[in-house]
Amino acid sequence: MKKMITCLAFSGIVFSANAQVPQGSLLVGGSLGLGSNTSSSGSGSNTSSSNFSIAPRISYAIATNTLLSFKTGFGFSQTEYYNGDKAKNNGFSLGLYAKKLIPIKNAFGWYPEVGASIAAGKNDYRNVIGEIVETNNREFTTGVTPGLYYQAGKKMLINVEFGGLQYQTSRSEDETNDRITKNRSLGLSLFQTFQLGFDFIIK
Repeated sequence: MKKMITCLAFSGIVFSANAQVPQGSLLVGGSLGLGSNTSSSGSGSNTSSSNFSIAPRISYAIATNTLLSFKTGFGFSQTEYYNGDKAKNNGFSLGLYAKKLIPIKNAFGWYPEVGASIAAGKNDYRNVIGEIVETNNREFTTGVTPGLYYQAGKKMLINVEFGGLQYQTSRSEDETNDRITKNRSLGLSLFQTFQLGFDFIIK
């Protein structure tokens, strides 16, 4: 019995060590994202924010362990200020991404993912005089995101991402005051957001 268990364990290690996504593979999957952040000012006032997102995707292996992915995204976020006011945002995005799966040990590995996306959404908040203001937002985002993956058999990948380096440009149109605001930002958000993803090799 001991020899059989040892043999099975060794076979599993060999299989895992050789686990890969062959060139020409087609994958379908997606990810779920959750995030929260709390900031405080010198006066003791706190501002908290939370977000949720879901992003279906389809990927193609242009080379062994190299994936090109088309993603769609749906997201919701909320910010609560120290005075009890809340700002809500919901949006939709489209993006193109590429990542390289790099094995670490057995079926575990990591990857860098680079890509770009465009997004549109709506933001509702209360201004200083108590009016509810609605803005329409447009965004372009590009950046690098690291992630960890586990290949659970030949047909399934599980991955987790925890933020990255992003450059973003945005345009916000205030329908209430007929005002347009443009912003640019470069940010590092490691361990502030988390995304759990699954991919299934269907071909």
